[in-house]
Amino acid sequence: MQRSILLMVALAAGMGHKVATAAVVAVQFNNMFVVGHGSVSSWNGSFSNATMNSRTDILPFTSPVDGATRFGPNHPANAQGNVIASTYTQLDGAGTFVTTSLGTTTSVFGSNRPNYSVQSFANGSRLPIAAASGTLGSALNLPNGTLLNAGTTIYADFSAYVMDYNKPADYWHDTTTSLTHQVYEGGTTSFFYQDGLGQYQLLSSYAGSVMELLNNYSTGSTVINWNGTSTAVNNVLLPATLQFGVFGDNIQDTGILPSELNTSPYLGFFAIASMPFTANFDLDNATLAPEPARLLLLLAGAGCVMLRRKRRLAC
Repeated sequence: MQRSILLMVALAAGMGHKVATAAVVAVQFNNMFVVGHGSVSSWNGSFSNATMNSRTDILPFTSPVDGATRFGPNHPANAQGNVIASTYTQLDGAGTFVTTSLGTTTSVFGSNRPNYSVQSFANGSRLPIAAASGTLGSALNLPNGTLLNAGTTIYADFSAYVMDYNKPADYWHDTTTSLTHQVYEGGTTSFFYQDGLGQYQLLSSYAGSVMELLNNYSTGSTVINWNGTSTAVNNVLLPATLQFGVFGDNIQDTGILPSELNTSPYLGFFAIASMPFTANFDLDNATLAPEPARLLLLLAGAGCVMLRRKRRLAC
């Protein structure tokens, strides 16, 4: 009986076998646009807008484990002589968070900022114009038999990264390194390709992924770290890493979202910035995910073997 059960377990495990192929295939994306929104006040000053003046200043914590103390009385950027009015708590791709000018303005900082409406879309639903693109430097051979030749265009889109400004580990300033940590969780990054019929197909997806921004206001630079676990796409799990460059600090606002301005504690500011990056697909560790139906059949088979054994013992 034990040998039969071990055989079934081995068969189930075999469904996640690795396929020998190139170790890593990299794709450079040069035009990934990100929308920062869900802005909150992080400057102990006055706006030229009564609604914004009524918002509470939400500053970073002084430690990732101590929720009692926030940095103050102003944002760390003010200590470097920079002017910062808000911190963006939400990040979306320009293909999933689409802004449209309303032709009106809101007065802030002594001048008018244009107002925009917003519409949300699913990842990859507005290809090819709304996502970053890059080309495969070498062939991508997946465990399920899908083969993408070198030179194939890959599209990237992402959505729903959120920073919990009341969670110390997600929003804190390190006075030793002068780094402000902003951790955005729960996002989804997805990659697509175009098949021979011109249809866009999902290549890989990473739900519940994390994007961490390390802002150094003394040098005016930002480092981005990303971490995500592959979800099965056509029964394939394809691990990947994303590498971002070092960016100049960009706190400038593009305009105002009245829908967020009317929702406390948000200020309504949003900004669109370019975030080029490299995606490294780890083919060495690409696996076939167990198919639920096949796994159930195997487990049912193990149950039948056990039942037959018991009947023989009873005779």
